[in-house]
Amino acid sequence: MYFEIDDVKRRHSPYFDVYNVHGWINTPDEALSWTWARSVFAGVTGLVINELFAHKYETYKKLRTNFHPPETLAQVFAFNKAIKATENYGSALRHRLGYALLAGSIDVGSRLTAYRWSVGGLYQSFGSVNTESWRRYLPTILSAAATSWILGPMEISRKAFLSDKTFPSELRKGYTSAFNAFTRMARANPYSLFKNTLPSVLCSFTQTTFLFGLFDYLYDLFSPMHREDVTSKGPVKLM
Repeated sequence: MYFEIDDVKRRHSPYFDVYNVHGWINTPDEALSWTWARSVFAGVTGLVINELFAHKYETYKKLRTNFHPPETLAQVFAFNKAIKATENYGSALRHRLGYALLAGSIDVGSRLTAYRWSVGGLYQSFGSVNTESWRRYLPTILSAAATSWILGPMEISRKAFLSDKTFPSELRKGYTSAFNAFTRMARANPYSLFKNTLPSVLCSFTQTTFLFGLFDYLYDLFSPMHREDVTSKGPVKLM
């Protein structure tokens, strides 16, 4: 009798309510709108950091063709000041950040949302090796396949914006940003956004599948570091 009562208490505990449920669990924090908001924030933040680093590093490499690399802290500050003073540094940075906002919200945000939406409710074994991890493989692959086509139009619109500036004036489309190129190409000829994008689609599919698969593996591998011990009511101590 005691064990039956204890089992009921555990099944309806606010912390361990799903320890013996092997189906799909709808949790409040996995709502589609909330998942999308978190995914967009993560995608935009990641791409903004990436574009800031890439822009500064590429400008640094251009300066290296005329100057020796900095050797002292004072030279580092001087080099950084020279980087910001280069021609079109500010306008190029704005265009990069605009692309980060576009691709981070549409491409990366969609990939994260699809992944979290497809695996967020799957039960995972608590307090032991996750014997249910195999159930996440197929949804991860399917979510990657469903969103892999989004990267192509993002790259095409960015390349169209950059290459437009190299054309003779009579052949230019007058794109003002990657987002402007994306919207104008989508209205004029949507097919042009997908032309020759198969390498980008395969790249996105492979990247998404392996990245989330590796995330799941590492999450399980280091689970003793973030699990709570049911008996001691404290974190599990690693030997």
